[in-house]
Amino acid sequence: MVGCMVTTVYTRTNNLIKMAQKTRADLTSEITALLVDTAAAGSLTPEVIRAKWIDLIDSCFNKATDTNLQGLYPWDATVQYYTGAIVQYDYKWYKANTDPALTGLFDTADWDFQGYVRYSGSLTIATADVLTLNATPKELVAAIASKKIQMLNASVNMTYNSATYAANTTLEIYQTVGGSPNVCFSLPSFLANSASTHEIATITAAAKLATNEGVYIRVLTGNPTTGDSDITVYFDYIVI
Repeated sequence: MVGCMVTTVYTRTNNLIKMAQKTRADLTSEITALLVDTAAAGSLTPEVIRAKWIDLIDSCFNKATDTNLQGLYPWDATVQYYTGAIVQYDYKWYKANTDPALTGLFDTADWDFQGYVRYSGSLTIATADVLTLNATPKELVAAIASKKIQMLNASVNMTYNSATYAANTTLEIYQTVGGSPNVCFSLPSFLANSASTHEIATITAAAKLATNEGVYIRVLTGNPTTGDSDITVYFDYIVI
């Protein structure tokens, strides 16, 4: 009697691990055949029902065989997504605004950038580029077609090396609005620090946003001189 019980438990355990990933069409066909319940289709025994549930559970989480995906997914070039699906591509979230064709390429025309998602970024600027940061500003966030980028906050870290930056030491984070730089955050005299520091940028009152514009950091007035410390900019933003 004990041996029979052990054999039965082993058989059921063995059945539970025999999973199969199948398409919707395969599952529908097999379930339809089972419901007929003819001699050829086989009887609806507990073992048969359990095996079919295993297939259903496994296949529901198998995005490679699902032909009507909606939900949250990493971008997969081999999958056909449908309106309402949300994917992460290049560390940003997008929602399908149509039925994107399966081309293997990500096309922003098929997706709506999710403005309610908060993004974080950082940029390290080598001292050689700090010394030319007025003449050649650095891009923090690239422009997004038909969208506005709203910076939420920013901070800058400097690990002091040996020489202090002199002249033109205020940092500005800005967008071009109406053809002119519109400052959204600033760090007055930040580069004049003669010791390692990490400061939170000050938001500019009534700063404006513009569509199709990126976000940049620069040094106010002119290029600084003499300094030799790298800086790192940290920032958060949304897209609207």
